Amino acid sequence: MTPARFPRLQTASLAILVLAVVLMGRVRDYTLSDPQLTLLTSQVLWERHTIDLRPELDRLGPKEFAKDTWKYSINSRGQVFYGYPLGTSLIALPVVALGRTLGSDLAVWDTDRRYQIALAGLCSAAVFFLLAEISWRFHPEPMSVIFGFVVTLGSSLVSTLGSALWSFDLELVFALLAFREVARAES
Repeated sequence: MTPARFPRLQTASLAILVLAVVLMGRVRDYTLSDPQLTLLTSQVLWERHTIDLRPELDRLGPKEFAKDTWKYSINSRGQVFYGYPLGTSLIALPVVALGRTLGSDLAVWDTDRRYQIALAGLCSAAVFFLLAEISWRFHPEPMSVIFGFVVTLGSSLVSTLGSALWSFDLELVFALLAFREVARAES
């Protein structure tokens, strides 16, 4: 029988372990792939209230702006836009705004990489926590935590989720939030 309350504190403690595994144990770094301009788009939106990246391209030059040209497009008016969905850039806006306040520049690849991996780690920890909570609705506590660990760290999920700030990362978190509400209604 499922206990009356989900063990949030214990599971949150284990979620911190998942975060640490992602932050320290990643083998592949895909931050210069599709997600490269995600946080720079957030920065430009925060500072200039636009998503036109032209000033950054002009300031940095093509080689420092993006590893490859397929990540952005240039329209007929010469405006430059990140070529992937803007949802992640919008959701990351508060973190980027705080980073800018602290002096971080997301146009610097190493800074962008550190922010991406930190946010990907937080997404991984949230995925573990949500999987454990959803599973807890149907299985006893130890099994739900084991399920969360196995699915998060023992599958291809961590190799994708923890390698960069993909739009998939936040999509999965929001999908699991929706599934959690369905599981709550069902139990």
